[in-house]
Amino acid sequence: MKPYIQCLPMALTLVRFPIAAGLVFDAIDGSASRLFLPLFMFAALSDVLDGFVARKMKITTVRGALLDGYADIALYSASLLSAYFIYPIIIKKYLLGWIVLLLIQIISWGFSLIKFGKMTSYHTYSAKAWGIIIVASFIILFSFESGILLPLTILAGLICNGEEIFITTIMPYWKAGILNYRVAISLRDEFRRK
Repeated sequence: MKPYIQCLPMALTLVRFPIAAGLVFDAIDGSASRLFLPLFMFAALSDVLDGFVARKMKITTVRGALLDGYADIALYSASLLSAYFIYPIIIKKYLLGWIVLLLIQIISWGFSLIKFGKMTSYHTYSAKAWGIIIVASFIILFSFESGILLPLTILAGLICNGEEIFITTIMPYWKAGILNYRVAISLRDEFRRK
C-alpha cells in the first residue's frame, strides 16, 4: 500500500480541526456564510469516514482513535459555539441542559484521566447515535432555524456519558473501541478469570 494512501484516515481526522476553527470564525459575527453548512457536513462526514477507511485498510491505531475523539470535541464544540453566536435565543432556551451535559462530560473525562491517565476512546454505539443526533440537530438548526432536536441531543449526550462513566468504573485497564457496557463487563470478567 502506498504511504500517501495510508495517511487518508489521519487526514480525514485532522481536517476537522481547521474546519472547527473556520466555523467559529465564520459565525462570530452572528451570521453564517453559504460555506458554513457544507463545511460542517463535510467535517461530519469525515468523522464517519476516518474510522471506516482505517478499518477497511486494516490500519487502525490507538493514537488514531484518540485523535478522532479530540477532533470530535473540536468540531462539535465549535458547532455549539457557532450556534450560540448565530442563534443565541434558541441555544439559551436549553441552557440548563447544556450546563448539565458539560458537567457530566467533564466528569467522564476527568474520571478516565484519574483512573487511566488518558481520556476514553470507547467509540460506543451510544456515542455513534449521539453523533448522528448532533449532526441532524445542527443541520436542522442551521438550515431551518429550529432547535427541535436540541433536547434530544442533550439527552443522547447524557446517556452516552453515563454509559462511558459506567464503563470506566468497571474496566480494570484502559482500552479503546469498547462498543457498549456489555462488552466492558465481558472484558472485566475475562480479566478477573486470568
